[in-house]
Amino acid sequence: MMLQPATAALALSASFAAHAFSCAPTGNLECRLELSTVSIVFDAGVYNFNGDSQFNGSDSSVTGYAAGTGQFPELIAVDSAGGRRAGFSFAPAMAAGVGGSGISGNHEATASFSFDNLQFIARPGYRVDGVEFSVSGYRSQVGNGWAWIGVPGIPVYNGDRFSASHVYAPDTASYAASFGASATYLEGEDGTAAAYGTASVAFTAASLVARVSAVPEPPALALWLAGGALLAAAGWRRRRGGPAA
Repeated sequence: MMLQPATAALALSASFAAHAFSCAPTGNLECRLELSTVSIVFDAGVYNFNGDSQFNGSDSSVTGYAAGTGQFPELIAVDSAGGRRAGFSFAPAMAAGVGGSGISGNHEATASFSFDNLQFIARPGYRVDGVEFSVSGYRSQVGNGWAWIGVPGIPVYNGDRFSASHVYAPDTASYAASFGASATYLEGEDGTAAAYGTASVAFTAASLVARVSAVPEPPALALWLAGGALLAAAGWRRRRGGPAA
């Protein structure tokens, strides 16, 4: 029997460590990933995700998502630190390379992905303090080759590899990342290269994880406030020289 989207999401919540999750079968229906402290809502299912990849020139290649095809990546649930970190990660498998074969012309490749109208909804007793969007991959360029990345925050490099992360406000609804690579090969009068370069860039991992904290239940909050008031009163009495009790 085929599970409905909501049922599939609930089934995943008990075994997310062993299974991938995807909204790909849902068409434009709401799709949910249920975790211990948050519900992640894709209000239009597969159509909350957009990806694109393209290249110009004959000396370039790119892998990634095709625009308008309704692709949706397999997500791996993240539910750690006692529910204080809840979200998902995935492998974009997006890469581009240009130049290197000596074909004359300007060559360029670009790719991007985005999640739109995404909601992280805290369960009762919790609140979402922010959403951490992270992307990692590699980037290299030689000669007049150029590779650029559009990622969250400021990327940190270790050789050609990079990682980037930024914490967004809880009500942020859209998250996107993109890259491009370009290079030119021009043959000089003597048959050697007058302009030459290569560039490569890729996204290998990405994640969207909510930072969650507990909210005191109303009775506990009232007791906490009452205790704070008693402590404040005792301190005031001591400063006045009166009895503390």
